[in-house]
Amino acid sequence: MKTPKNTEKMQSVVVNFSIVRIRRDVMTILTHHAASRQAEADNIAAELAAIARSGMVLPGSITQRRTRCGHRNCGCHADPPRLHGPYWQWTRKVAAKTICRWLSTDQHHDYQAWIDNDRRLHELLARLEALGAEALEADPRWER
Repeated sequence: MKTPKNTEKMQSVVVNFSIVRIRRDVMTILTHHAASRQAEADNIAAELAAIARSGMVLPGSITQRRTRCGHRNCGCHADPPRLHGPYWQWTRKVAAKTICRWLSTDQHHDYQAWIDNDRRLHELLARLEALGAEALEADPRWER
């Protein structure tokens, strides 16, 4: 069955109108997502600036250790043992080798904040990378 020319033309206009409306809606969504990505990037930049103002970043970790000494008659060799400590140990990897340093309690309190800054810095950079990848994938120019 043939359809009249006007009906075909009307269908064409409706389809074109729908496509234009869909494109407009997609652009509105992309613009909204771009704005939210930019807002998140601004928040990340503010957090990075706060870390930079604190002044220090230290890679690695600090752990609490309890140890045994070399004296046979010491309580650390008893059953159950009464280990010596607590002692604080900073550890990190450099060129595939583990480096450790014993810390005083004061050093532990000072350096723990620096280690926290390092971890937060890595989290923020990962979020920025994810935002960049998301923006790249959402770029409408890929459809050309």
